[in-house]
Amino acid sequence: MRKDLSFYLAFNFFEKIDSLRFKLLLDYFGSAQKIWEASSKNLRATGLRVKLVSQFLEFRRWFKPEKIDFKKDFWNISYSRFPWYREVRDYQKYPQGKILILTIKDKLYPQSLKQIADPPPVIYLKGNISPKENLKKIFIKKSLAVVGSRRSSFYGKEITKKLVSEVSRKKIVIISGMAKGIDGIAHQAALDNNGQTIAVLGSGVNVIYPYQNKEIYEKIISGGGLVISEFPPFYPPRATNFPKRNRIISGLSRAVLVIEAAQRSGTLITARLAAEQGKEVLAVPGPITSQTSGGTSYLLSQGAKLVSNTQDILEEL
Repeated sequence: MRKDLSFYLAFNFFEKIDSLRFKLLLDYFGSAQKIWEASSKNLRATGLRVKLVSQFLEFRRWFKPEKIDFKKDFWNISYSRFPWYREVRDYQKYPQGKILILTIKDKLYPQSLKQIADPPPVIYLKGNISPKENLKKIFIKKSLAVVGSRRSSFYGKEITKKLVSEVSRKKIVIISGMAKGIDGIAHQAALDNNGQTIAVLGSGVNVIYPYQNKEIYEKIISGGGLVISEFPPFYPPRATNFPKRNRIISGLSRAVLVIEAAQRSGTLITARLAAEQGKEVLAVPGPITSQTSGGTSYLLSQGAKLVSNTQDILEEL
């Protein structure tokens, strides 16, 4: 077991230190264990506020990384002590299946994700994780993120099925967020064409949200794909999680395809993040009478590549 892994998990469970702040601390102290063991004075010397340091020290008093046992169910962690764990009672949990944990220091951690501005220090994976050669292969393949409106129209559904089906047959990995609408349709189209697909969740990997996509979740895991999250395994799908997970969707992909989006939507956040990460943004034009065409029309006016057929996508990949 990797020496520092328990300490990475400790910080992942202490949600008040986000990925950017953790990266700064890691650069300063050199290892997760050294951050964990740092004195109050040394922690404040990094610029952490007194209140945050106090909250961390209180967490450190009862959370013991050295007692994490990866051979036991749920790693012998007292989930019930976390306020967020009580929230997950309202959602369906799916604890079956082995979880692989990768830290940003691991060789298997996807290189494309390491290169974004705020890579998650820890990611959890379920699905095609053994042998580890499978992970190497799936992360170096050409990949396309497909995102769009949760309120997809008949037009959007048909376009998604057509484009994703044809792209999947070219052995391109489809990445999306397993949400209602375009996301779920994209995953299903990839699975229907024996393609590989990666679902990046806005919850922990043991929490299926929305539950109507349970079958998609199970097929991804059993069909050679991956379910990925930066949140602890039983973390609930809070609204603030989804903008965070969008940077992972774009970070893992070579290009992002937008199919239907309102002018104010999480889909446009993903497109903006992709552009900031230097990824190509592609958009399918829609009927001007549709509210879900506002976002794609805006992207096209800002320089996104217009997609009218599969060849337009393949040229960018």
